[in-house]
Amino acid sequence: MRITIISDIKGNAESIIPYGLNLAKHLEAEVDLVHVIDSRMAQGVSSTYADSQSITPGNKFSHAEIMQREKRQVAMKIDQMLSKEASKLNYPLKVNVDIEENSVENKIANDLNAGASALMVINKEADGAIFESQKELIDCCKAFSGISLLVPPGEEFQPISSILLPTNFDDEEFNNYRKVADFLGVFHPVVNAMGMRADKTAGELRQWEKKLSSVFHLSSVNHKLITAGDFEAQFIEYTALLEPGLTLIFERPQNAIASFFKKEFVLKILEQTRTPVLFYSMKQ
Repeated sequence: MRITIISDIKGNAESIIPYGLNLAKHLEAEVDLVHVIDSRMAQGVSSTYADSQSITPGNKFSHAEIMQREKRQVAMKIDQMLSKEASKLNYPLKVNVDIEENSVENKIANDLNAGASALMVINKEADGAIFESQKELIDCCKAFSGISLLVPPGEEFQPISSILLPTNFDDEEFNNYRKVADFLGVFHPVVNAMGMRADKTAGELRQWEKKLSSVFHLSSVNHKLITAGDFEAQFIEYTALLEPGLTLIFERPQNAIASFFKKEFVLKILEQTRTPVLFYSMKQ
């Protein structure tokens, strides 16, 4: 398996790179650590001193000089972090570092979707360093053909022992669940499903649980059925109560109006919970 970690090394929020490295260790996966320098954010600024490699004092930095300096600073910060984390990991993790002038959107469209990466790990905090808003973050995750894992800033990695899944208990969802079950099955988590469905009998729900258990490599499965009230609010409250290791969000192909409300639900989860969120956009 191959994991891409989107570097937040120069962001204002605490980094999620250590979380991604520890996850890769448990999955025995190779890591691509990608740092994107968006040229739209780079403006010529005056220098009152010479940077370490031949930038003329008092002159305006050229675009090439800005990129050169930025890449050098980023490379140094990443090297320091990887050296620090290597001693903690105590594992021969292969990490490929890629520092480039690009945008995350273009990187996903032109490289990640065409490559071998099945999982993208990214900071869920939109602090302006990578994303201006969480809506922009969600759009990038939707554009990624693989699985996105949105991690709270500074989250300490723990083997995933429980997951929370909002669902409508449809059998047709199982094919998409299988796309994430292979890597989650390594942890054998308890799967807690929560949904609102009035037309399912107790027997049908038990059968659904058995099918889901087989998909997740015989993980234990529980379900919570909501019959009335505001599902989204109750789901947020249940997340705070349960404190799962991971919340799973599967975006289903829907009409424009339904998709808008689904996106708002994802935003609520990102903004109102501290749980890492696994996001997968089901394609038509």
